[in-house]
Amino acid sequence: MGGASELTALGAGDLARGIAARRFSSTEVVSAFIDRQNEVQPRLNAVAVALHDQAVAAAKAADRSRPQDGQKLYGVPVTVKECFDVVGTATTAGLVGRAADLKSDDAELVSRLRNAGAIITAKSNLAQLELFVESDNPLYGRTNNPWDLARTPGGSSGGEAALVAASATPLGLGTDIGGSVRVPAHFCGVCGLRATPGKLSLAGTADQMLFGHIVGVPDAAGPIARTVADLRLAMEVLAAPVAEARVDGPPEMLGGEVPLPALRGVPDLRRDHDDLALVLERAREELLAEAPRLDRGGVEVHDPLGVRILQELHRLLRGERAPPPAREGPGPEPDLGDLDLCLSQGPVVHHGGATAGAKGAAVFIHDGGDQSSEVRRGLTPS
Repeated sequence: MGGASELTALGAGDLARGIAARRFSSTEVVSAFIDRQNEVQPRLNAVAVALHDQAVAAAKAADRSRPQDGQKLYGVPVTVKECFDVVGTATTAGLVGRAADLKSDDAELVSRLRNAGAIITAKSNLAQLELFVESDNPLYGRTNNPWDLARTPGGSSGGEAALVAASATPLGLGTDIGGSVRVPAHFCGVCGLRATPGKLSLAGTADQMLFGHIVGVPDAAGPIARTVADLRLAMEVLAAPVAEARVDGPPEMLGGEVPLPALRGVPDLRRDHDDLALVLERAREELLAEAPRLDRGGVEVHDPLGVRILQELHRLLRGERAPPPAREGPGPEPDLGDLDLCLSQGPVVHHGGATAGAKGAAVFIHDGGDQSSEVRRGLTPS
């Protein structure tokens, strides 16, 4: 076959068939995608953790053997979102305080990829705490859209979508609770699938700790690729009903009693972001402070519900049971149990009789050393 660009133009299925037929080697394929990652990384910043040396070693080992029954991705390079545990790497969700917490085991889906013969080349960037429709955090920085570097690839699985769109990986693995696979796939012009909750395991992910106790909006994993055929191939490798991917026994997210067993296994996050509540309150106050100016322009801003939801999520993760604050201003009371709706809504903006969601603030949790917390202001149309 021709050069590296021809290899990186192929999808996961074509690569697997070519490697099995010895038309090209796994080492050639893996090296081509690693070179492509290195080429685009200075502009995209989509790779959070490079695993290139391990990947080349695994590819050479694959070339010395042959695929076994069921190894549908034998010798094929893949990437996974940073929220998945990969042995020897940290799973931080963008928190600086977790950068030294190296994992001793792979996540269940990472193990399934490896068992199918896939080779992990990198962990990709994501939104901090996987809560935003962009991919930016203080630990790894901002990921850019390969179609326009001034624009976001979406989030929270934006690193995966950017790598797939840039032909820097043939197949990626993300997670999605409110659009975190679907939005980046849309923004980057690739294919993404949020699997039915319970279809794919979330064992060994940051999602378990962050969202495992939320019942109203169950989390899910899902593949990202350039073709639907590769999504189907990924699901054949990854999918099998697993009990730990299902969420049962609904504690109320806001204001209700949270049974202690629902919080078992949730680590104490105080050391990571004990100033989060203050940062979120500052964001809320700054947005509300803009209300008079916006009102003069014909835009009415009510209490930014999205920020309050993040405040309540922070309290829940800390094991606190604070009642929800009373809603200020006019407008209907949303279903606060629907985290998906509340986070996507942001501040409620009424303009010319129409109601639209607006993203009110991007809040970074600077949790290490002397770094100061940052609140980025502004109302950006959703």
